[in-house]
Amino acid sequence: RFFVRKYPEMKYLAYFQAYTNTYGELEELKRKYEEALMVEDVVGLVIGTRPDCMPISLLDYLEDLGKRTFVLVEYGIESTDDETLRRINRGHTFAVSAEAVRKTAERGILVGGHIILGLPGEKREMLIRQAGVLSQLPLTTLKLHQLQLIKGTRMASEYVKDLKLSIFIQLMN
Repeated sequence: RFFVRKYPEMKYLAYFQAYTNTYGELEELKRKYEEALMVEDVVGLVIGTRPDCMPISLLDYLEDLGKRTFVLVEYGIESTDDETLRRINRGHTFAVSAEAVRKTAERGILVGGHIILGLPGEKREMLIRQAGVLSQLPLTTLKLHQLQLIKGTRMASEYVKDLKLSIFIQLMN
Protein backbone atom coordinates (compact mmCIF):
# COMPACT_ATOMS: atom_id res chain seq x y z
CA ARG A 1 0.00 0.00 0.00
CA PHE A 2 2.91 2.32 0.73
CA PHE A 3 4.21 2.03 -2.83
CA VAL A 4 0.73 2.41 -4.33
CA ARG A 5 0.35 5.75 -2.54
CA LYS A 6 3.90 6.93 -3.14
CA TYR A 7 4.17 5.73 -6.76
CA PRO A 8 0.65 5.54 -8.19
CA GLU A 9 1.94 4.87 -11.71
CA MET A 10 4.12 1.94 -10.63
CA LYS A 11 3.53 -1.47 -12.22
CA TYR A 12 4.79 -4.86 -11.04
CA LEU A 13 6.36 -8.09 -12.21
CA ALA A 14 5.18 -11.29 -10.56
CA TYR A 15 8.36 -13.01 -9.42
CA PHE A 16 8.24 -16.78 -9.14
CA GLN A 17 11.54 -16.98 -7.28
CA ALA A 18 11.79 -19.70 -4.66
CA TYR A 19 12.36 -23.31 -5.64
CA THR A 20 11.81 -24.57 -9.20
CA ASN A 21 8.94 -22.75 -10.84
CA THR A 22 8.86 -24.80 -14.02
CA TYR A 23 8.49 -28.20 -12.40
CA GLY A 24 4.99 -29.60 -12.65
CA GLU A 25 2.21 -30.27 -15.08
CA LEU A 26 2.06 -27.73 -17.90
CA GLU A 27 -1.60 -26.88 -17.32
CA GLU A 28 -0.98 -26.24 -13.61
CA LEU A 29 2.00 -23.98 -14.37
CA LYS A 30 -0.01 -22.06 -16.97
CA ARG A 31 -2.81 -21.59 -14.42
CA LYS A 32 -0.36 -20.12 -11.87
CA TYR A 33 1.26 -17.78 -14.38
CA GLU A 34 -2.06 -16.60 -15.81
CA GLU A 35 -3.48 -16.07 -12.32
CA ALA A 36 -0.51 -13.86 -11.43
CA LEU A 37 -1.00 -11.83 -14.61
CA MET A 38 -4.61 -11.14 -13.65
CA VAL A 39 -3.53 -9.24 -10.52
CA GLU A 40 -4.02 -5.52 -10.92
CA ASP A 41 -0.88 -3.67 -12.10
CA VAL A 42 1.09 -6.88 -12.77
CA VAL A 43 2.59 -6.42 -16.24
CA GLY A 44 4.79 -9.47 -16.58
CA LEU A 45 6.51 -12.50 -15.10
CA VAL A 46 9.97 -13.36 -13.85
CA ILE A 47 10.34 -17.12 -13.46
CA GLY A 48 13.26 -18.62 -11.57
CA THR A 49 14.18 -22.23 -12.26
CA ARG A 50 16.91 -24.80 -12.72
CA PRO A 51 18.42 -25.22 -16.19
CA ASP A 52 17.55 -28.91 -16.13
CA CYS A 53 13.86 -28.24 -15.45
CA MET A 54 12.71 -26.46 -18.60
CA PRO A 55 10.62 -28.71 -20.85
CA ILE A 56 10.14 -27.78 -24.50
CA SER A 57 6.36 -27.62 -24.02
CA LEU A 58 6.82 -24.90 -21.39
CA LEU A 59 9.24 -22.99 -23.61
CA ASP A 60 6.58 -23.11 -26.34
CA TYR A 61 4.06 -21.59 -23.93
CA LEU A 62 6.47 -18.94 -22.61
CA GLU A 63 7.43 -17.95 -26.15
CA ASP A 64 3.76 -17.35 -26.94
CA LEU A 65 3.16 -15.59 -23.61
CA GLY A 66 6.14 -13.33 -24.26
CA LYS A 67 4.40 -11.96 -27.34
CA ARG A 68 1.72 -10.39 -25.13
CA THR A 69 3.52 -9.60 -21.87
CA PHE A 70 6.96 -9.27 -20.31
CA VAL A 71 8.58 -12.66 -19.57
CA LEU A 72 12.04 -13.22 -18.10
CA VAL A 73 13.32 -16.70 -17.23
CA GLU A 74 16.12 -16.80 -14.64
CA TYR A 75 18.30 -19.90 -14.47
CA GLY A 76 20.31 -20.99 -11.44
CA ILE A 77 23.60 -21.51 -13.26
CA GLU A 78 25.57 -21.20 -9.98
CA SER A 79 29.00 -21.91 -11.56
CA THR A 80 30.62 -22.51 -14.94
CA ASP A 81 32.93 -25.12 -13.41
CA ASP A 82 31.64 -28.70 -13.67
CA GLU A 83 33.79 -29.89 -10.76
CA THR A 84 32.24 -27.22 -8.53
CA LEU A 85 28.75 -28.18 -9.69
CA ARG A 86 29.51 -31.82 -8.89
CA ARG A 87 30.95 -30.93 -5.49
CA ILE A 88 27.83 -29.00 -4.48
CA ASN A 89 25.56 -31.79 -5.76
CA ARG A 90 23.90 -29.55 -8.30
CA GLY A 91 22.86 -32.45 -10.53
CA HIS A 92 23.70 -30.80 -13.86
CA THR A 93 26.72 -29.56 -15.78
CA PHE A 94 27.46 -26.09 -17.06
CA ALA A 95 26.74 -27.35 -20.60
CA VAL A 96 23.15 -28.01 -19.48
CA SER A 97 22.92 -24.40 -18.23
CA ALA A 98 24.40 -22.96 -21.41
CA GLU A 99 22.02 -25.00 -23.56
CA ALA A 100 18.97 -23.90 -21.52
CA VAL A 101 20.02 -20.25 -21.81
CA ARG A 102 20.54 -20.52 -25.57
CA LYS A 103 17.28 -22.41 -26.23
CA THR A 104 15.35 -19.83 -24.23
CA ALA A 105 16.99 -16.81 -25.87
CA GLU A 106 16.53 -18.28 -29.36
CA ARG A 107 12.78 -18.06 -28.78
CA GLY A 108 12.97 -14.35 -28.00
CA ILE A 109 12.45 -14.90 -24.27
CA LEU A 110 14.56 -12.71 -22.00
CA VAL A 111 17.04 -14.77 -19.98
CA GLY A 112 18.73 -14.17 -16.64
CA GLY A 113 21.38 -16.16 -14.84
CA HIS A 114 22.33 -16.56 -11.19
CA ILE A 115 25.91 -17.26 -10.11
CA ILE A 116 27.18 -17.91 -6.57
CA LEU A 117 30.53 -16.33 -5.74
CA GLY A 118 32.78 -18.04 -3.23
CA LEU A 119 31.76 -21.65 -3.73
CA PRO A 120 34.20 -24.06 -2.08
CA GLY A 121 37.21 -24.77 -4.26
CA GLU A 122 36.74 -21.81 -6.59
CA LYS A 123 39.69 -19.45 -6.69
CA ARG A 124 40.02 -15.89 -7.96
CA GLU A 125 41.34 -17.05 -11.35
CA MET A 126 38.31 -19.30 -11.78
CA LEU A 127 35.95 -16.40 -11.09
CA ILE A 128 37.71 -14.25 -13.69
CA ARG A 129 37.55 -17.08 -16.24
CA GLN A 130 33.89 -17.58 -15.34
CA ALA A 131 33.14 -13.95 -16.25
CA GLY A 132 34.48 -14.51 -19.76
CA VAL A 133 32.46 -17.69 -20.21
CA LEU A 134 29.25 -16.06 -19.00
CA SER A 135 29.76 -13.05 -21.27
CA GLN A 136 29.47 -15.40 -24.26
CA LEU A 137 25.93 -16.41 -23.28
CA PRO A 138 22.85 -14.49 -24.49
CA LEU A 139 21.96 -13.32 -20.97
CA THR A 140 19.79 -10.25 -20.45
CA THR A 141 20.52 -10.12 -16.71
CA LEU A 142 23.08 -11.67 -14.39
CA LYS A 143 22.71 -11.83 -10.61
CA LEU A 144 25.81 -12.39 -8.52
CA HIS A 145 25.13 -13.95 -5.13
CA GLN A 146 27.52 -14.33 -2.23
CA LEU A 147 27.83 -17.78 -0.74
CA GLN A 148 25.69 -18.25 2.35
CA LEU A 149 26.91 -20.94 4.72
CA ILE A 150 24.59 -22.36 7.33
CA LYS A 151 26.23 -23.62 10.50
CA GLY A 152 25.98 -27.37 10.89
CA THR A 153 25.73 -28.16 7.18
CA ARG A 154 28.27 -30.28 5.34
CA MET A 155 29.28 -27.37 3.11
CA ALA A 156 29.93 -25.12 6.11
CA SER A 157 32.21 -27.68 7.74
CA GLU A 158 34.03 -28.34 4.45
CA TYR A 159 34.44 -24.63 3.85
CA VAL A 160 35.98 -24.09 7.29
CA LYS A 161 38.34 -27.05 6.77
CA ASP A 162 39.42 -25.75 3.33
CA LEU A 163 39.82 -22.23 4.70
CA LYS A 164 42.19 -23.43 7.42
CA LEU A 165 44.23 -25.37 4.87
CA SER A 166 44.53 -22.35 2.56
CA ILE A 167 45.67 -20.15 5.46
CA PHE A 168 48.26 -22.77 6.38
CA ILE A 169 49.55 -22.91 2.79
CA GLN A 170 49.84 -19.11 2.66
CA LEU A 171 51.78 -19.10 5.92
CA MET A 172 54.20 -21.73 4.62
CA ASN A 173 55.01 -19.81 1.42
